[in-house]
Amino acid sequence: MGELRLIGLTAVGVSGVDLAVGAGSVTAVVGDPAAGKTALLRAVAGLEPARAGRVLVAGRDVTEAPPAGRGVALVFGGAAPSRATAAELIGEVAGGRAAVRQAAGAVGLDDPDRRLRELSDLDRRLAHLARAVAAGPTVLLLDEPTAGLDAADAAVLRARVRSLHTTTLWATRDLPGGALAGDELAVLASGRIVGVDRTETLRANPPTLAAARAFEPGLVVVRVDPAATFLPLPSAARPHRLVDVAIRTAHLDATGVEGRAITSDGDLLYVSVPGLGEPVTAVVTDPVRYVGFAVRVRVDASEVSAFDAGTGVRID
Repeated sequence: MGELRLIGLTAVGVSGVDLAVGAGSVTAVVGDPAAGKTALLRAVAGLEPARAGRVLVAGRDVTEAPPAGRGVALVFGGAAPSRATAAELIGEVAGGRAAVRQAAGAVGLDDPDRRLRELSDLDRRLAHLARAVAAGPTVLLLDEPTAGLDAADAAVLRARVRSLHTTTLWATRDLPGGALAGDELAVLASGRIVGVDRTETLRANPPTLAAARAFEPGLVVVRVDPAATFLPLPSAARPHRLVDVAIRTAHLDATGVEGRAITSDGDLLYVSVPGLGEPVTAVVTDPVRYVGFAVRVRVDASEVSAFDAGTGVRID
């Protein structure tokens, strides 16, 4: 067991990545399909050479070490079935039958003598995880380990990984799933880490628009000219020609801007406001009575987050 530390790591698809994964902990790297998650894992594993920066495993600089000499194991999700048995797969790296059984037991794979093509999707993934465990790595690198699994199987796989108490970098596009898997979340955008923290901290201050939408699927997002909007934006947004603004909620206020209440749902009132491409929502008592009428709404600075319209990265 040992810490994984990346210092300014730059390689194909990633740039200047600084990240520390504590010994025995799980950090989930989340981002959209083009964020560079797989590229980051390949660079850590040594499958892509580092152009700059360092990779340290348990304090040892492995930046120039070959893949087999790094003390890491990379596992890709959704491995295809084959004619081999799970035991034969694990045995490619395990030293004997006892070691195969030990690795299978460590991940909860009950019957390693079955062929991979006969196993469930979950058990096939556990077989590949067991193969990685059999190599005795200091660090596990998991690429989309739960992709395509149903919620129950994904929960099982997360639990099995955590039970290993092995330093793990878990890469996924599934932010909610990553939040469940990781002790910390690292948000990757365009090959760069744009935020690392506990889930609740990132939820309150999402570092990218994609993260904001993942945390709050019903979030209202509008694209505005910072110089021509009533929304309370950070001063750093003013030089931008266009910004994307995520609005959590608005408030009915006689001093606010005028809009028109267009519909309601439960205690939510939807208000169309000139200059915004989407209606904002306000939580009110008996919203039906406002529908069809002009109302005034206020949006507080604490209820908005601004993001660069090109990169999607948060503007503070």
